[in-house]
Amino acid sequence: MKKFGLLGKNISYTLSPKLHDYIFKFLNMLGTYVVYDLFQVKNEELEIKNILKKLKTGELQGLNVTIPYKEKIINYLDEMDFISKKIGAVNTVEYKNGKLKGYNTDYIGIIETLKKLKLNLTGKNCYILGSGGSAKSVIEALKNYSCNIKIVSREKNKIFDFEKKIEILNYEDLKKIEKEYFLINTTPIELNQSIKIKFENIFDLKYNLNKENKKYENGLYMLVVQGVSSQEIWQEKKIDCVGLVYDELKNRNIEEGKNE
Repeated sequence: MKKFGLLGKNISYTLSPKLHDYIFKFLNMLGTYVVYDLFQVKNEELEIKNILKKLKTGELQGLNVTIPYKEKIINYLDEMDFISKKIGAVNTVEYKNGKLKGYNTDYIGIIETLKKLKLNLTGKNCYILGSGGSAKSVIEALKNYSCNIKIVSREKNKIFDFEKKIEILNYEDLKKIEKEYFLINTTPIELNQSIKIKFENIFDLKYNLNKENKKYENGLYMLVVQGVSSQEIWQEKKIDCVGLVYDELKNRNIEEGKNE
């Protein structure tokens, strides 16, 4: 049996099991008894150690990590790849050559979503809501563009680990702006209309669809890209199924009425 899973908190809503089932189907692995489980953490340190032990013993073949553990998981790892080390957040873990190694495939998902949006970000103000692990991945992705990065956080005065050239704002500052080009929401909070109307383009990392704005992109494509990229690490091969899996998930959401 091959077993993979997602480590997080309050994650019963996630589409990750369906996502990975579609990838397994593409790889013709379903008949070999493969599963993707959810590991909802309560007793943090003890449970994280036990789950990582399953990777070491071969009970688990791969682990994804989501909120609020993308940064905390680093304390339990032996090494990280270049991009996850640069970002300071991990969402994919494997055990190989006697070591627990962390990766950040969120970064790849964000890069590919930005390509999909085809926005001209040169010289534009790009606002990021939130300051956690996902926000750090977004910042690293936006460094590929000549844009002005601005972070909006409720804890403006507690943020010290971002570069000086990145402007830190709070939500009162956000209320004062009138019209801007691009907003990326990395928080679990639903955007209210008073925020939405301030931006021409919005990328929300949550994957509930919104039909109010034709330039509103949710996080479904990012979810698919990061999931496929994680499986490429675990399976040690290129897996060319992003478009197919994205269409499957998108159509399934429409059928189940989850786009509204």
